[in-house]
Amino acid sequence: MRILLTGGTGLIGKEIGKSLVTKGHEVVVVTRSPESTKRRCPYPHYSISWEFEQHKEVLETVEAVIHLAGENVGDRRWTAEYKNKILNLRSEKTSTLVKAMNTYAKNLGCFISTSGVGIYGHSDNELNESSPAADTFLSQVAVLTHSASTLTDL
Repeated sequence: MRILLTGGTGLIGKEIGKSLVTKGHEVVVVTRSPESTKRRCPYPHYSISWEFEQHKEVLETVEAVIHLAGENVGDRRWTAEYKNKILNLRSEKTSTLVKAMNTYAKNLGCFISTSGVGIYGHSDNELNESSPAADTFLSQVAVLTHSASTLTDL
């Protein structure tokens, strides 16, 4: 299966990429810097930029997407400016990716997106997907990112 992976050079993305390749999948990494990604990823892959119109032929053959990209929430202190950057970059990247998949992907059967933990906050009660989002910054990021991820053909 050809799987598009964003965030493929991050802590979790590297492990997912290695696992996918080990299981026989072809990984396409979306990155800001395709040349440096070739050196930074510890698994065989094909790199493309976020300029999706330049990679139509690759996107047409993608069967699944794992979207992990976005500003790192654990990278530094959350100043107002940094929180804004986290929120904006995660929602913008998700929206850009979804538009590209809606436009170019012909065989897409799965789209997995994550934007950080904490959508439900902390609770001693059992929570599920119908539980309301918490009133925290990370839950706001997750809710906004989710609202940017409407696929038309799945």
